[in-house]
Amino acid sequence: MPSNSNNQGLLSSWKEIADYLGCDERTCRRWELEFGLPVHRMEGAAKSRVYAYKHELDTWRKEKLNGNEAAAGTPGLGPSRDQPEGALAARDHPHRGKPKSIILWLIPLAAIIVAAAVLLIRSSPGEPVDFKINGSKLIVLDEKGKRLWGFDTGLENLWPEKEYRDRFQFRRPTGSGRPLLSQLVIRDINQDGKVEVLFALKTNDEHNEPGLFCLSWRGKGLWQYRPGGERQFGAHFYSSEYRIYGFEPYDINNDGSLEVFIITAHNPHSPSQLVVLDCRGKVWG
Repeated sequence: MPSNSNNQGLLSSWKEIADYLGCDERTCRRWELEFGLPVHRMEGAAKSRVYAYKHELDTWRKEKLNGNEAAAGTPGLGPSRDQPEGALAARDHPHRGKPKSIILWLIPLAAIIVAAAVLLIRSSPGEPVDFKINGSKLIVLDEKGKRLWGFDTGLENLWPEKEYRDRFQFRRPTGSGRPLLSQLVIRDINQDGKVEVLFALKTNDEHNEPGLFCLSWRGKGLWQYRPGGERQFGAHFYSSEYRIYGFEPYDINNDGSLEVFIITAHNPHSPSQLVVLDCRGKVWG
């Protein structure tokens, strides 16, 4: 180590150098690399013990602050000697001394976010699973039997709930050999991750039935299919009044979405149709 007549002007470690400059050791090391902080090493090895002289540090600090405007504008290049001790570290680390206040601010914010998430989950509507028929209205329920939304058909002679319950979701065999086809189905037919409600409007007298409605999981009307159309068989003309005997969703082309097969019958005569719709209600044939 070079001799020095004033050992009190010698700083013999990074800690002493950092304390003298009013910053931390990491900042001192950065200043050495970026701004030429005058530190010395024994034996010239990079990892050897470092030392510095106070008068060299004072000169370096004065030059950086007063002789180099660009360096002086760099955060952390130290205060002048008349600035309070520790000002250098405060400028190099503007958030030092504030972690407690930041944590205290983050705690209530996190609590608000959690409370909002819980409230959103509780208030968000469930997914349709079941139903009720109340007069002219279809009432859609979630898995807990809670009402989600209603669809008013406007038909005072709408089928009662028991009739729809017997034809809900799947076809059912009967003793006569003629199965009961579905008239109400809750399934994801278009593979959007949410179920749709397929609802055939049936009346007790089997007249003036509006057809098949497809409703979203929130009750929005997506499409409607109304069967019928005037047709001629031989010399006989039949009116356009057809009713839906039943329907069944089925993926016929293995694309993931479900096509809807519908059997319709003329009222009161015999002609009938087999109609295939895609998941958007478009007639395939």
